[in-house]
Amino acid sequence: MLFGLFECEGLPLEANINVTLFKRATYRSCTDVFCALIFFINIVTTVAVGIYSYNYGDFRVLINGHDSFGNICGMENTPIPHLSLSGQNMTSKP
Repeated sequence: MLFGLFECEGLPLEANINVTLFKRATYRSCTDVFCALIFFINIVTTVAVGIYSYNYGDFRVLINGHDSFGNICGMENTPIPHLSLSGQNMTSKP
């Protein structure tokens, strides 16, 4: 009897062994189309932000750090208009 897993009424135990426990679904469809669309939009947005950051960003700010006037530590900086303390030589600073 095997704890009732393969038991069918009126059939001997040998015939019950071939009984499947799970029936295969005959009708299937996509149920998470909305979530897949949101996920796809998220991927496209992430790639767009990455491309924009690569083209217009300055990775040296992440590596070396900077002050409130835009001076990047460890390098000679170019002046930014209307900021009096920008463009300082910061090569001696870590």
